[in-house]
Amino acid sequence: MSDLRKTRTKRDIFISFEELLEEQPFEEITVKQLVESAMIHRNTFYLHYPDKYHLLESWLYEKLKSSNISINLFLKRPFDYISQIYREQFFKVFRKQREDNSFTNIITKVFINMLLSQNKDVQNFFIIGKIAAIIHWIQYTNQPLNIFEDGPILDQIFQSEKFPED
Repeated sequence: MSDLRKTRTKRDIFISFEELLEEQPFEEITVKQLVESAMIHRNTFYLHYPDKYHLLESWLYEKLKSSNISINLFLKRPFDYISQIYREQFFKVFRKQREDNSFTNIITKVFINMLLSQNKDVQNFFIIGKIAAIIHWIQYTNQPLNIFEDGPILDQIFQSEKFPED
């Protein structure tokens, strides 16, 4: 496949995928829906991505590459930073995905991988641990908070290292 065709196919997949993410939760999206929307053959999809989870990671990496991620801001106020990107670039998608734990876990993984690829300081693993602890606390105790809209509250928890009393 020529590079131009490959680039065009990936673009078409990304566009269709983003449209589907704006309409329904990530976990409900099927490869069948995606290939129909992108007007490609199922085999073409699997030539580019092993599954929809890898597609989501690739799509997020591409979107975030253009956002000029500030490592220093992310390390100091990670949830405010995620909220800022949410408001600026992903509003429609994140609004639909905010209750989907698979989506939240994958976007967290992508942020962390981007962080570690740009700054290999081993102290960052403690920061990542705090971020993961807060996300798991939200998910497993059914907190009425989400990482896309409640940045200031979550960063307060991040800074204080204390969960609010119920």
